[in-house]
Parts: sequence; structure tokens; C-alpha cells
Amino acid sequence: MEDEDMSAKGRFIINANTRICSKYFRLTCHQVDYDTLLSESRFPCPGRDMYFRSGVCSVITQFDGRNLDVIYSDRTSWGNRLLQHWLRIKLKECIISIAEKVLPDRLHYWEQQKGLKAKSVSVKLLRGKTLGRCFHDGRIELSPKILLMPESYTDSVILHEMAHLKYHHHRQSFWNYLSILLGEDSKAQSTRMDLEMGIKYFYLDYIMQ
Repeated sequence: MEDEDMSAKGRFIINANTRICSKYFRLTCHQVDYDTLLSESRFPCPGRDMYFRSGVCSVITQFDGRNLDVIYSDRTSWGNRLLQHWLRIKLKECIISIAEKVLPDRLHYWEQQKGLKAKSVSVKLLRGKTLGRCFHDGRIELSPKILLMPESYTDSVILHEMAHLKYHHHRQSFWNYLSILLGEDSKAQSTRMDLEMGIKYFYLDYIMQ
């Protein structure tokens, strides 16, 4: 099963062409020659992880707290199921570590701007297409997925949950209030966001599953 080719099954895979770039996180892939990759694998350092296949390094990742660099060679087998699983774990760990710092700070910023106050805010992987939750006691949970969206969309998710601090439903009064917070028609903004993100939602689900 180790040599199962995921690309042949039409699934999303992380490979040399993968680029993720948002305000808070960047993923970039770099090709080096095979001997250089093996040489670098002999020197562990902070933020560096290595994937070994049959005792030989296939991929190196380097994370500096904001940027994740993936270093590979022409012998790297991107379709390998175990490599894809390993890469997804690395990606998810990096994204969550940044989200746990950035998203609460961003919510606190909007608290000051909008005169609202949540009881608490936490970052949590949420099921399905749920990007945020607000509980009746004022606790807010945010999905780390929104870190990878354009900042205006990240903010719209945060403001959506903050609107629930006042209206714990999705009736028209909620959407009217959210429009005030957003400074634009909230339903039109939500429709535009869905259209522009499109297949990116599915890719985010793949990475963060």
C-alpha cells in the first residue's frame, strides 16, 4: 500500500506545484538535486522535519513560524500515500499553531472596533463546512481553515460569529446586524465569498481533515 499512487485516483495531492499564500501563512516547494537533499537530511535543526522512505530522505520541511518550505528532489514520489499523509500532518500542525495566535488577536481587534465582547475565543477544527461557532454563553470557536482565506473573508467569518453575540439565530434581524458590522450587504457578501472560494473549500478540507 505504501506505493499507492493517489494522483491516479483523482484526489487532491500536495506536490511540487502546490502554493499556499495568505497574509499569515505561506507554503513554497523547492527542488534540489538528490545528493543535496541527502546531505541536508544529515543536519537536523529547529523547525526542520524529514520524511524517510526505506531509510532514505525523500522530503524535508522547514518551518519558521510563518513560512513552510518543502524541499524535494526529482526522485520524490508525490503520489505516495504515506508521504501525502505526513505532509498533511505537517501542514495542519503549522496552520493550527499560527491560527492559535493570529485568530484570537484578530477577534479582539474587532471587539474593540465594534464594541462587542466575547466570553472567550478558541481555535478548533470544526466538522464539515462549519468555519465558526458562537455559543449562547458568548464563547466563540474559529476554524483554523479561515487563516488561509483572504483577510477580508477571515474577518467576515469572525464578524459573523460576533453578530451571534447579539442575535442567536439566522433570522433577518441577524443578517441586518451583520450587514452593519461588515459595512455591506451580508447575504450578498456571503454569496460572493462562496463563488470566489469555490473548489478551495474542498482543498482546505483535504489539508485539514
